[in-house]
Amino acid sequence: MDILSLIFPMHSSEWLQWTEGVTLDQLYEDIGTAGKFCVIHSEKPMNKTALMFQCAVSECTNSGYTIIISQQRLENMPLRVHGMPQPDVGALKNLKILYMTTAEELKHYLASIHQMSLLPDLIIVENLEHYVKDGSPDAAVSGLAKLCALLLDAATYITEKSNSKCRILASLTDSQTKIMEVCLRYASCSFRLDFDDVHTLCTLHSEKMAPLTETSVKNIVITYKELPNCIKLEHISLKMSEDSTEG
Repeated sequence: MDILSLIFPMHSSEWLQWTEGVTLDQLYEDIGTAGKFCVIHSEKPMNKTALMFQCAVSECTNSGYTIIISQQRLENMPLRVHGMPQPDVGALKNLKILYMTTAEELKHYLASIHQMSLLPDLIIVENLEHYVKDGSPDAAVSGLAKLCALLLDAATYITEKSNSKCRILASLTDSQTKIMEVCLRYASCSFRLDFDDVHTLCTLHSEKMAPLTETSVKNIVITYKELPNCIKLEHISLKMSEDSTEG
């Protein structure tokens, strides 16, 4: 399954608002092909952890072995996404959470993937910018590039070794243009997370989906609301282009 359908109930057409000529199968093919290394980012801190954790729970429910790499321990269970699998004992047996606070720890883990007997189907890295926050801006850019390259190398190795597609999902909170340029250079798809103060809605905008063809879905906008006990999907808008709703 692709990253988005692990986070939101995209299997249900009731949420979809699409232009003529776009089909659900086509959407899955487009974002599934593009989703080897996916980045969700925002300029301000937002609750990306809930989206990342739901992605992990859904993958584990599908019997996929998942690794979450984070800097801090979870104090509370993240909000679940309404209509998606809930964490249970059976599913969470396929989940391993690793706490790494330094770039060296993360680099060492990624470099030693080939020594592991159980290879993950999905690797989630929270707050990727944390690992390059110390030092000069130029050092942050080069450090992030190295981490992105290592993540891609790990996914490629696992895919070739296990004959099963390994995907990477990373979150990022940073307003620096150069930092985002590095991520967009390495990521096969990226989504920008914004918050609408007026309507108290969160929106996830697709920024990059590759490879693209003339018939590919080129723009996805997912709108959802954070409720006290869950995240509720409002709607998903699909377009064949950025500027037009023509099919």
